[in-house]
Amino acid sequence: MLIYILILGWVFITTDTKLMSHRRPSYPILVIIAVYIMHIFISAIDGQNILIVTLRSVTFVVFAIISLYVLPNYFSRGEFIRVASGFSAVIVAIGLPTAIFGDYSALGVTIKAWPWKLPFEPQFLPNGTLHPVQSVTNNPNVMGLLTSVGTICSMAELYRRKNIFMLLLFTINSLGVFLSGSRAALLAVTAGTSLLVIWRTHSVQFSRLTAVLGVIGLGIFTGLVTDILPFPQVISSLGLRGRTPLWRGTIEALSTRPIFGFGPGSRAGFIRPFVGEEWHGHTPHNSYLRMYLTTGAIGGTAYVYFTIVAISDSIRKAVPPEVVTLGIVAVVVAIMQTFAGFSLFGISFNSVLTALIFGFAVCPYEAQSNRTTSGR
Repeated sequence: MLIYILILGWVFITTDTKLMSHRRPSYPILVIIAVYIMHIFISAIDGQNILIVTLRSVTFVVFAIISLYVLPNYFSRGEFIRVASGFSAVIVAIGLPTAIFGDYSALGVTIKAWPWKLPFEPQFLPNGTLHPVQSVTNNPNVMGLLTSVGTICSMAELYRRKNIFMLLLFTINSLGVFLSGSRAALLAVTAGTSLLVIWRTHSVQFSRLTAVLGVIGLGIFTGLVTDILPFPQVISSLGLRGRTPLWRGTIEALSTRPIFGFGPGSRAGFIRPFVGEEWHGHTPHNSYLRMYLTTGAIGGTAYVYFTIVAISDSIRKAVPPEVVTLGIVAVVVAIMQTFAGFSLFGISFNSVLTALIFGFAVCPYEAQSNRTTSGR
């Protein structure tokens, strides 16, 4: 515990104090950290799994703080946007051959094709089938998030720089979203692209339009999940791959520990008694419900509040454009979190990328500007 406190203290002391001046997004993060610390004490009192709870809490919090508050102070938003555009395109290019030809080897490394097939049968291809692209990642869902971020970043750069190279990056990243087979990625990129176009064409009304669309979308989603609204035929035909029973089971599990949740641990184990046998071993597949499940109403509400505030604070700023771009990218990530279990508290690639995106979105621009102009 002492080491934990020392690590947190070192992070905050060695970080520019201006990072914490953007208080609205910082307060909910501090609330979530407090809940994690409380779970450490609870596990110590109960004498059960204290080592696991402590290690997970410490790791999650330290990784999140470094990504949210440290790294964004040493790299500009423009640098992040350009790196995300290029890195995503390179990863897609590495995996593209597997979509058509399957596994291949190069320089002693084997790039594997995902065993499933996309629901398309292009007759002009050698075998008439397409595989989802996972490239060097461990599954296409990671590609879905990475390419979604890369697509919006490269589209924003294409608007700004208007050259063939950025058009090429945008095309490759967009193709990566499609070949990832991720429906959440397609939905998120559609929303992000729409917001980017609205911002470029109606910048004055952008924040109002975004707020209205966000409220409508949240209301519709809540109504669908709670059965207040029926699923339209088109959504029912696509299916949510079992997510609805998992979401409802998570809500039932949360009702048994509503205030502080279950703490860091096996999320599949927490919801196991509340879902059918066919869903045993599955996690909630929703980042917000995951945070409610592990940190209760206090931590879950703080996480939702942080997401909303981080996005709203970004899209309200018309200058510089990088701020709005990162706000739109944060919207894309927020949508994808609705259908996946990663959050900004974690050590997976998706979690670290999410924390970085929100970190750049909430970092006060003055801190970055001063850092950039003073010697970088």
